[in-house]
Amino acid sequence: MRRVESLLVAVLAVLPAVALAQGGAIRGRVADAAGAPLPRATITADAPGLRATSDDQGRYEIRGVAAGVYQVRARLLGYQPKAVRVSVEQTAVVQDFVLSEQPISLSPVDVVVGSRARHSAAEQLAVPVDVFTSEELARQGVTETGQILQSVAPSVNFPHQSVTDATDIVRPFTLRGLSPDETLVLINGWRRHQMALVNTFAYGMGAGSSGADLNAIPSSAIDRIDVLRDGASAQYGSDAIAGVVNMVLKEGNSRRS
Repeated sequence: MRRVESLLVAVLAVLPAVALAQGGAIRGRVADAAGAPLPRATITADAPGLRATSDDQGRYEIRGVAAGVYQVRARLLGYQPKAVRVSVEQTAVVQDFVLSEQPISLSPVDVVVGSRARHSAAEQLAVPVDVFTSEELARQGVTETGQILQSVAPSVNFPHQSVTDATDIVRPFTLRGLSPDETLVLINGWRRHQMALVNTFAYGMGAGSSGADLNAIPSSAIDRIDVLRDGASAQYGSDAIAGVVNMVLKEGNSRRS
């Protein structure tokens, strides 16, 4: 009997330490003004690694949150971002978000691909825009940004070639099978400079062209990638005959992996 009591006391002594190691959690639901769930919304807290994406029912959960007060933000394309302060202890805290629709503008940081007309959601744009989130990019099983983009976007080709001079080191990518320098690459809406390397020996990759180096931007720093194919040259000129690739970088603090 005394052995059982001693074992019970030992277990009860360990449980608080285990709970402290696991930390708290922030969970809730993201919906619009009518109460409809909003999937694929990004929820972040102002600490490294604390982020989540809402599911089809609008639910989210951020685990492993240490005790403290956090600024929690919810963002979704076509909706006005919202931020609240949440106090977390060693238990789960419920924080719901109600986002209001916001017309998409072609500002340098928010959205730079699509029609100049005012819209409230990505599917209402006059031209198709592919939006690939950081969660989708992380699930591809490769580390090179060019390879990741090729995996998620069928119209992107990032071939591996050999004995092609300096193109072995800095490989160009193509969009819709056109020359690498006919795709406009943007970083947060700002033009990304092209490589100093001329693709002289890049067989089948547009000899004489000079595209942008996607691998210069680490995939861990990308929050999402917007790809515009149709109608790009009508809005961005001859530099975007093949299309536009806009890489939006993550905001806030980050940590090395």
